[in-house]
Amino acid sequence: MVDLIIWDCDGCLIDSEHLSAEAEAECLREVGLEIDAQGVIDRFTGMTGRDLFVALEAELGRDVSGHPAFDRLYERVFEIFERELQAVAGVHEALAELDHMPMAIASGASHRHLKFGLSHTGLYDRFEGKIVSAQDVARGKPAPDVFLRAAELMKTEPNRCLVIEDSPRGMQGAHAAGMHCFGFTGATHGGERLHKQLADQNPVLIFDHMHQLPGLFAEFKQ
Repeated sequence: MVDLIIWDCDGCLIDSEHLSAEAEAECLREVGLEIDAQGVIDRFTGMTGRDLFVALEAELGRDVSGHPAFDRLYERVFEIFERELQAVAGVHEALAELDHMPMAIASGASHRHLKFGLSHTGLYDRFEGKIVSAQDVARGKPAPDVFLRAAELMKTEPNRCLVIEDSPRGMQGAHAAGMHCFGFTGATHGGERLHKQLADQNPVLIFDHMHQLPGLFAEFKQ
C-alpha cells in the first residue's frame, strides 16, 4: 500500500536538469574542471552543493568553494530558467489525476531554487508547505535524510511511500529510506543512458512520460 507520493523536483516536476547543467558546466570550467553539460548531468545530478565542493576539492586538489565563479551561479541558472524553464511534459495532468493522493517533495536543491522553479512553472501552490530541501537535513542524497524528513512531515511510514526519481543518487536514497521507487526518464536530459543508470538501481519500474504515471500507480497499488 502507498499513502504518500514523494517527488524529486528537478527532472521530475520541472524540466530543469539540462538548463542547470549548462550554467553549472560554465562555472566549473572557470574553476578549472573541463566538463560539458552532459558531464555535469552524468556526474553531479542529485548532488548537494556541499557534496559537490567535496568532490571538486578531491579532483582539483584545492578548495574552490570561495571561487567567484560560484557567486553568480544562481543568477546564471535563474536567467536560463526565466527564458526556457517549463514543467515536465504532462506533469500538470498527472498531478490532477492523482489529486486524491497526498504528495510532498524531497529535493537536493536549495529552497530558493525550488521556489523559483516551481513558481515559474505553476507548481508551487500545489506543494507549498510540503517541500523538503537538502538544506533541511544533515546529509543530501544518496543518504535517505530528505526522504525520511518528507515522510515525517506528512506523518507517513517510510514503507508506505512511493518516490518518483530521475537520478541514481536519488534512487539510492529512496531505497535507503525503505521506500518504493519509480524511475523517470522523460525529461529533456533523459534517454537510454539514464534508463540504464536507473535500471542498475532496481526500481519498481521505469517510465518515460508523465501521462503513464496515473495508470502505473493504479496498477502498483493493486
